[in-house]
Amino acid sequence: MGSFLRAGRGLVPVAVVVGLITWGSLSTPWDEFPRGGFGDLDISPTSAAQLDPVYARTVGDIDADLSGLDLTSGSGVVRTEILLGAGSVQLTVPDDADLTLFASTGAGSITYGDEVRDGVDQRLALVEDLGDDGVASGRPLEITVRADTGDVEVLRG
Repeated sequence: MGSFLRAGRGLVPVAVVVGLITWGSLSTPWDEFPRGGFGDLDISPTSAAQLDPVYARTVGDIDADLSGLDLTSGSGVVRTEILLGAGSVQLTVPDDADLTLFASTGAGSITYGDEVRDGVDQRLALVEDLGDDGVASGRPLEITVRADTGDVEVLRG
């Protein structure tokens, strides 16, 4: 109708924005996002028994403070997995932990120390990073982090 009345050019930018939003929502693989609920998740276990095998959020931020985790008692590898659809993950591991880390993002960044990987389909694999003390001691800590859309930051602390 706007073309017949020669009025309606002001709606073109609106149509472009609506089209981009529609395209984005239809092309996002929502069914592949982890099922874990919405909102922020803060965890800070102090023993391997308190550490869940998997932490997941569909949308939100995950703050996993493992700096107080006791890796001196017990035996075997301590493992956990963090899955996030959209948001950010901040993971803090003990300074002297013997860490094996597998981190990936579909779109976002991964930061570990001075190393930053930014962009689409980023991956970071650290195998047996011995930490500040440089000595293999205590129980090894193995963590897998996957963020479909978002940032992953791993800190020693």
